[in-house]
Amino acid sequence: MANKAGGDMALESGFQIMNSLLYNGDLSQVDIADIGFAGIFGKSGFVAMAMFDFTPKGELITVGSGKNFAQFGTDLLIGGFSKWHTDKMGTAGIDKGVINFFNGFNGNFRNTVGTGIKNGVQDE
Repeated sequence: MANKAGGDMALESGFQIMNSLLYNGDLSQVDIADIGFAGIFGKSGFVAMAMFDFTPKGELITVGSGKNFAQFGTDLLIGGFSKWHTDKMGTAGIDKGVINFFNGFNGNFRNTVGTGIKNGVQDE
């Protein structure tokens, strides 16, 4: 159980760091709350991840308080699709190792596209 939580947190950390560097050139966009929720809730943490952000500067951002509903919706759709897709692959009898390998690549793509969309719908 601890290994799975640590693995989930490591993957989410990697996604967060890569996307922040890609879109900002620094680590200012890393969402520390998402990393924690990945460890606590695993693939079911996407609802909490969509509702709360915690920046490296110590800012708590919630829906309606720095995070608009378009950004919330984007996070919710990406997380919900990811969970649905993983669940469907599992019920189809696909080996868990294959699912994890596939999601390692596919998850990066989903997160990168989602971050780009969220950057496009920021409040001015």
